[in-house]
Amino acid sequence: MNFLDLKNAIQTRVGTSYFNLWTIGTTNDCSTRKEELETEHKDCRFWEDYEADNDAVARCVQEYFQRKGMRTDRIDEQESKYIYVF
Repeated sequence: MNFLDLKNAIQTRVGTSYFNLWTIGTTNDCSTRKEELETEHKDCRFWEDYEADNDAVARCVQEYFQRKGMRTDRIDEQESKYIYVF
């Protein structure tokens, strides 16, 4: 997905306010990251992940929502074209 498609999809998922209740992150393996978070007793009931066109798009989307007030889970040091919210 490109920047605009991802932004719109996440915006639809989380709504237009209360961004501070959501967490956003990037990864190269969504299922493993979700399992890690659940092991840390994080509430992932509202987990949703998306595939960006590339790592740069994923990071731009993450930065966009961080500026809106979303919490950051982590930023993978590797190229990661998957972005997730929970």
